[in-house]
Amino acid sequence: MRSEVPSELPERSLVRNSLFNGLGFVWSAAVLFFQVTYILHALGAEIYGIWALCLILSSTFTIADFGMSATIVKFVSEYRTKGQLEEVNRVLANSLLFYLAIDVAILPLLLVIPAILEFLSVPGDLLPLAVTGAMIALLNFMLTMTGVNVLAGLLQGYHRMDVTNRVTMAIGIPKIMGTIAAIELGYGLLGVMVSDFLMVFLTVAVLRHRAAVIVPGAVFAVRYRSWSTFKAIFRFGITLQASMISGLINFHFDKLVLSKFLGLAFLTYYDLGSRVVGKIRGLPLIVATALLPEFSRLQALQDLASIREVYDKSSKVMLVFLLPVFGTIALVSDLLVNLWLGPGYELAALTLRVLAFSYCVNVFTAVVSNASKGLGHPEIEAKTAGIQVVLNVLLSPLLVLQFGFPGALIGTSIALVGGAAYYLVKVNRLLGVRWSEFTAKILRQPLLFSAASLILAGGALMLGVEAGLGTSFEGRAALLVGVSIISMGLFYTLLLKSSYIDPSERARWKRAWRQILPGR
Repeated sequence: MRSEVPSELPERSLVRNSLFNGLGFVWSAAVLFFQVTYILHALGAEIYGIWALCLILSSTFTIADFGMSATIVKFVSEYRTKGQLEEVNRVLANSLLFYLAIDVAILPLLLVIPAILEFLSVPGDLLPLAVTGAMIALLNFMLTMTGVNVLAGLLQGYHRMDVTNRVTMAIGIPKIMGTIAAIELGYGLLGVMVSDFLMVFLTVAVLRHRAAVIVPGAVFAVRYRSWSTFKAIFRFGITLQASMISGLINFHFDKLVLSKFLGLAFLTYYDLGSRVVGKIRGLPLIVATALLPEFSRLQALQDLASIREVYDKSSKVMLVFLLPVFGTIALVSDLLVNLWLGPGYELAALTLRVLAFSYCVNVFTAVVSNASKGLGHPEIEAKTAGIQVVLNVLLSPLLVLQFGFPGALIGTSIALVGGAAYYLVKVNRLLGVRWSEFTAKILRQPLLFSAASLILAGGALMLGVEAGLGTSFEGRAALLVGVSIISMGLFYTLLLKSSYIDPSERARWKRAWRQILPGR
């Protein structure tokens, strides 16, 4: 069975997806920012630590996804490009059956949650709350994996990431209201987690409705099960499994180490700082997911020249976002955390500052990651993940025992930077891009612009502190805004004065932006 392949311009689709990925992320980050602040101040740092620990434990089960969420997007995009709707339905049927089987396998693990929490040194009086919360978080994950992942993968494979992000933004308001109601009515942390669980049900229902409208020929039917299709998508997904494990270790293992050896308070400090920079890290990552179906489409057409063109231009766009944003965040971390949480959270500010650098390097490989997966080479990501896992597992416990809290930051940073370097080298070789050419064409100018802007902004920050602006809330706020404007303003001024982005490319993307609004 064949379906008509949409004639939408690739530039329009890519820009629209990137735009809505960014909007959806910013809104989700705002919702999470509200939840973090509200829970921390309403329920206290210790209960917040329980909430963070529950989410960390549930997120470890993302290894049960076996890379299927990214696989759905890739294969749906390829079959859609070829007009093979029946193959799309086979991907949907086999992925859904796979997720249901995983759900059945996960359920018995609920029984071991108390033992895990006791091992992580959760205080006895908080253990019942932590156990119940972790169980709710795990059920939330299972529903998200089985319901949201398949439906979102279908829509994203059809280049309709704008739809999935509109749904995310629409669910944000009832999620905020649920958090407030749960706490104000006295249901506490468990009430918040139950409310979030109900929001996932609502998300699944809305996504199913939109999928039926946009892809009316897509069905979730057992008759489309196919052993050959399952083997193909599972083989691809399992190769991405190492990357998922690596992500869990790099972004959560050090928190568990801190909980075990230093206590819940240090986990809270680390989580607060890493959550801020982690959400900022998530914006370019989620925007870059628009590249996966595009690289998959070009791979299906065997258009290597266009693949290299998209790779170069996407790397440039990624870099000119990352350097000024992460550099500025590292520079003003103390001011930002003090304005957000008040005094007493210096370790959260330290976390934010140190991880800003390593997360920046890690996020730059988002283009590399989507290129390697879209071109059918997930094994590069798997090897990169292996390097990061070994480094983090070996270094984090040793460094925490040796240096205390900063040891967790050092271990994670070494793992992320080392893995990113390997990833860049391997994918550039795959695409036939020489390292000297990549450095001169992509890296050199933005790095110089970033260094100049941070030096000037750092000088302004020192002058502001010496002038006494850091002694009041209003002064700190003014200093934060002023330094940020200087840092990012100078970077983009230098960028626009340079030849880094050629005029023809600017005109081309402006045309693509204009074509978004009339689209459905």
